[in-house]
Amino acid sequence: MILLNVTHPPAGGNPIIVIMGSVSLDYLLSPIISGSIIILVFAIIINKFILKKSYPKTK
Repeated sequence: MILLNVTHPPAGGNPIIVIMGSVSLDYLLSPIISGSIIILVFAIIINKFILKKSYPKTK
């Protein structure tokens, strides 16, 4: 996925499930947003403290 610069299929499928299905707002808030926050926190920790890179990249 990194080499081809494509989106991970389940990441693209989650919004479709929320929009098309009769899913409550709790489904959107619980796993999707909390998972996104966890991924961002790990990205910042790994890039800033382990790899010594600036994340998010400043212009």
